[in-house]
Amino acid sequence: MRPSLFSCAIGLVVAGCGGASRESPEPRESPEPVVVALYLPPEACPRKAEVAANPPVPSGWVQVKDATVTPEMAAWATAIVKNRKTYPMCSSTTQTFGAATILARVEWHPPDFNVESVHRGVTLYERDTRPVGAALNLPNASTR
Repeated sequence: MRPSLFSCAIGLVVAGCGGASRESPEPRESPEPVVVALYLPPEACPRKAEVAANPPVPSGWVQVKDATVTPEMAAWATAIVKNRKTYPMCSSTTQTFGAATILARVEWHPPDFNVESVHRGVTLYERDTRPVGAALNLPNASTR
């Protein structure tokens, strides 16, 4: 059974909003997170528990579809959401699962079948591999 403490979306930085971060020189297949650059200035991190106040999806990433979340990804997200000190709101980190680099961001999640109110959660993201313009639904140049 998949933990319900997160929905599949992502964008995390271990340092958290406004903190310093460091970058790993190469991807690795270990349970240890790779810290990525901050996506948000401290003032952009919503302090009030409102899903609508969450920052936009990080540029170049798309939310991971629930059906593709592996048990390992779910366990990683659960460990992140439970560790408030290391992963404050708006913090992000990445980890490699097979060939996929997954980004996790701590953000507000809507009520679900386990939690009846807006709550802290982890959203998982993967690199956007769609052709340029696909995310914007732009017409293909060859169809003009």
